[in-house]
Amino acid sequence: MPLDGHSYLVAQGWSGKGNGLRKGAISKPITVNQKKTLAGLGKDRDEAFPFWDHLFSAASQAITVKIDDSDASDSDESSSNVAPVLRRTTTGILSNRRPVDVTPASTSGTSTPEPNMPRLGLVAIAKREAAKRNLYSRFYRGAVLAPESEQPKSKDTFDSNIPAPETLSAKAKSKELAELEELEELIEETDNIELAETKAQRRERRRREKEEKEMKAKKKLEKKRRKERKEKERLESEAAMNVSVISSPTDEAKAERKRRKKEEKERKVDETEDKKKRTTS
Repeated sequence: MPLDGHSYLVAQGWSGKGNGLRKGAISKPITVNQKKTLAGLGKDRDEAFPFWDHLFSAASQAITVKIDDSDASDSDESSSNVAPVLRRTTTGILSNRRPVDVTPASTSGTSTPEPNMPRLGLVAIAKREAAKRNLYSRFYRGAVLAPESEQPKSKDTFDSNIPAPETLSAKAKSKELAELEELEELIEETDNIELAETKAQRRERRRREKEEKEMKAKKKLEKKRRKERKEKERLESEAAMNVSVISSPTDEAKAERKRRKKEEKERKVDETEDKKKRTTS
């Protein structure tokens, strides 16, 4: 977002159109592109401050306009309004580091800094630091992504090397506990909570949680289907046993059938003997 120099000077109390050094120089307001840095995003968070506001304040305060030499009040005001010293680097350019008496970075881009803005007390700073620690202490670092080496394996070797789901869950839990302990040690040693978890690690952790939920749902569905299949097989086996019991004859029926067959056989033998006797006679 560019900074409008004309509106900024009007807000500071200046009025009028002004005179340009060349023709057409004042036809449009001066625009300065916003400083593109990582200020406030975690890298130089402690050193960030509204750089361009500070620069314009220093430049506007350095300009003195004396309307009348005999007016003592104007001369007093101009003499009392001392321009702040601009810090420079070793190469001579303006430094973008925070000056000692400048508005903190929390007001950058929202309002124009005032020269006599009260600074935060020790209690407020301690409360803010405690709230920040409480917020970032709930995060933990996920696993580091590494390329997987694909090696051809036979079917038997692959099946024999597959660990059980309980072993996988136990290993995952132990790994997460180890990572959590490592994270706590990192926070205590470096005292920089924003290094605890990056965006990529948060995405990886959410992806692993989603995969674990899907795996649990899949196992639950397979277990339900397996249970239904076993119940169906049991019912079918019971029905087959009932049918076989109903259709099979009892011992008495078998004995009766054997007796009838024996009598039929004896009758046929008697008939054949009678026929033979008749033919011989």
